[in-house]
Amino acid sequence: MLSGPYLVVLFIGAVVVIVDGQLILRNSPTYLAEVYRAGSARRISMLVGVFFHLVMLGVVAIVASIGLGPNPGVQSVMARVGVILLLTALGHAATMSILSRMRQEQEGTDLAEAQVAAQRSSSQAPDERAESESDTSPAKPRTSTDAPVEVERSSPRHETPASRDAL
Repeated sequence: MLSGPYLVVLFIGAVVVIVDGQLILRNSPTYLAEVYRAGSARRISMLVGVFFHLVMLGVVAIVASIGLGPNPGVQSVMARVGVILLLTALGHAATMSILSRMRQEQEGTDLAEAQVAAQRSSSQAPDERAESESDTSPAKPRTSTDAPVEVERSSPRHETPASRDAL
């Protein structure tokens, strides 16, 4: 049979989880929108928010069903609500950690893609770009004088006074 204290703990816990979950759902898209497109940020935050709701409602159900004595009173209900609040805070922190990690990974991906694009555009010489853009000019064979020359340089950390004099 469902008892009064059980229902009170279940109700308070569910309200706390739903309110906290709605805060996560409403604020996480703006947090993720800086690195994701708007639609992607919304979908990702929905997935994380649903995960938070499911896990925390399961925790509430478990905490509410744990028997703390034959005659549960106000003290028992308050202890359970306190445990639910602490576990909800841990769940919120874990959710924010997940969102932060996802944001950092996307920022790293964006940075790497920008570096690759910059490297590609700078490695293509201006005359090569003009050749590749014009379809009317015939392709000329590449000779050994056209190949880029790479100069090996020593890093400043390994440079000694004797090696500086040699240069």
